[in-house]
Order: sequence, then C-alpha cells, then structure tokens
Amino acid sequence: MQKVAIRAGSLWLAAMMLTAASYGGAALFRAPHPGGDLQPVDGAERVIQLLQGGQSVLWTTLEGTVSLYTVIGWPSSHDDAELGGALMMRTPSDGGAGVIDFGEKPMTLQFELGG
Repeated sequence: MQKVAIRAGSLWLAAMMLTAASYGGAALFRAPHPGGDLQPVDGAERVIQLLQGGQSVLWTTLEGTVSLYTVIGWPSSHDDAELGGALMMRTPSDGGAGVIDFGEKPMTLQFELGG
C-alpha cells in the first residue's frame, strides 16, 4: 500500500512540474484610476515582477518567457469626441526582462507568456 502511495505522489509531482514548465497564458496588471499604480490581477505577481516609475515600468518574468506585451492607456475626450486609450503592442527582444516607457501611467498592462 505504501509503494502505491509513493508512486501516486511521484506521478502527481511530475504532472505539476510538467504543467509549470509548459506554462502559457497571460499576466494582467490594471490601475484602479488614472495615474494610479498597476495592480496584479488573478495572481499575475507570481509570474511577472514589476518595478513602477512615473513614466516607465521595469518588468522581469518569474516563470516562462514573455512573447508579447500590450499597454492600454486611459480613454480621453476632446470637445464632443470620445477618444479611446492609446494602444501599444510590442514583442520584447529579451523575453525575460525589459523596460516599457510611456507618457503617462496606463490603464492596463498585459503580458502574453510562453513556455
């Protein structure tokens, strides 16, 4: 009985390590209000570490590599025209870390992750 329990535990551990090694998905950060700091959504801080400044963000992956990041700015208006927020999509040259420069703090920052 003990050997069966050890094997089942070993299989579970191997499955968890395989899942972690092949992680793919997205890590989302969102600001609560214009000018606010980006806050992690649904555990994004376990995958991406952010160091935020007034006009830039330094990011580092803690798991996987970043294949694309998307920055969306806050919507604005001019006279009667509603303008959407600025949109920036980039593929980083180094999928493990980088700096994102922007004019004002964005509404959201999303990282697409690969294995």
